[in-house]
Amino acid sequence: MTHFFEKRDPWGNRYSLWIVALMAFAAPLCWWSVRQTRLENDVESWLSESDPERRASAWAKEQFPIENRILLTWDGSSINDPRVGKLIEQLAGKVDEHGMKRGGLPYISSVTEPLQSLEVMQKNGIEPHEAVRRLEGTILGAGALRLRLTETGRSAMRKTKRELQTAMKAKFGLDLAILDASPDLTPLISIPAPAKEGEETSDPSAPAILNVDGSVAVSGSAEHDLQVAWKGMRIRSDATIAIMNWFTEHVPERGDGKTLVESGFFAPGSPIALSVGISEAGLADKAETIGAIRLACTSAGIPSDALHLAGEAISANELNDQVIKAAWNSSYPISQLNRRSVILASALVCALLAFVLLRSVRLATMVLFVSLYTSFCALAIIPATGGAMNMVLVALPSLTLVIAISCALHAANYWRQAACERSNGRHDGISVSMASDVIWLPGDCSRFDLAMYSEADSSA
Repeated sequence: MTHFFEKRDPWGNRYSLWIVALMAFAAPLCWWSVRQTRLENDVESWLSESDPERRASAWAKEQFPIENRILLTWDGSSINDPRVGKLIEQLAGKVDEHGMKRGGLPYISSVTEPLQSLEVMQKNGIEPHEAVRRLEGTILGAGALRLRLTETGRSAMRKTKRELQTAMKAKFGLDLAILDASPDLTPLISIPAPAKEGEETSDPSAPAILNVDGSVAVSGSAEHDLQVAWKGMRIRSDATIAIMNWFTEHVPERGDGKTLVESGFFAPGSPIALSVGISEAGLADKAETIGAIRLACTSAGIPSDALHLAGEAISANELNDQVIKAAWNSSYPISQLNRRSVILASALVCALLAFVLLRSVRLATMVLFVSLYTSFCALAIIPATGGAMNMVLVALPSLTLVIAISCALHAANYWRQAACERSNGRHDGISVSMASDVIWLPGDCSRFDLAMYSEADSSA
């Protein structure tokens, strides 16, 4: 039976010519498909639909639908920060005297700030300090741990700082960050009273002072001498309570035998977070939405380097950016090609190996062309089948390139061996037929059975 690679069409052309023609015909279609590639980095979609955790999450969202929201904060924010009102007006607009909404972004459906939540809680009979305690850890931050020093610790402040840092590292293995005491906290984190119709605005309550265990302090004084923080510090955690107890009991080895720290507390109210609801228009174009939010923050006087965003939309957008950077990251110089483009660096390494291993420009070029074309077609299948590129599939081009070039080198080496072992006058098509049969066999086939091709050789 005539081998596929030895057959000819009615015009005398080998079938391999039609394969090349088909590849040329498919190339524009693949290019059109690749241009339709969209990025979609929904982490849940990485799991199978039958995965128990994904099914549980889908059920929870169906039973308890939650609006897609973004948490927004910035360094130095507080519940009485005047930039909060400006930012809310930039994002959600402002209602005029006629009850009409003016301004705002079409991507934003609502904005919730801590003052609104505090006002609602106080109107429902919750004490101001208790309301702050309940909101701490959600949209109200506790800030740094504020320490009151003893007379011994206060008398030599620089020495006290150095002693606390050294002892903390030796005892707990943590790096202690120490800042000077804040000025008067009252204007920043005092708790406004709820507004009442027909009455003048009441005086705000004093800032809430919480102990390290999360309870409201009886004294309520915000006076302190130092602010300290360490990685993983969290109010109410066992580690924070243990470290605070150690602070009040620690006695320097060299000194008068007296402790340095008298007590410590947290003063929630800085930093704060705004909960920003995303509309359907915002979900349709997450990148544009995030850019508009950043621009609104800049207009409100918030430095871009101090801004922090979090949420599902932010995570998906950041993953999309990382997928793009995997293909081409212009932040790195071209001399660092492995960081500039992982995919391009992989292609160049494969090309170099092909030329070194095959030692033939013509054969290596053919191998590279077939490998790149295979990777290109594999990438085109994703949008053609309704899929989207994500952080997992970003490895597909490099993976298919490596696999394709390995297979092409394998086939090329067998073709060379068949060509060397064929008798004089044997047609090149016989070598291709021999190689295509042997490469499918398991194991190392170092010799070819030329007798298998005697009939084909005589017909050629």
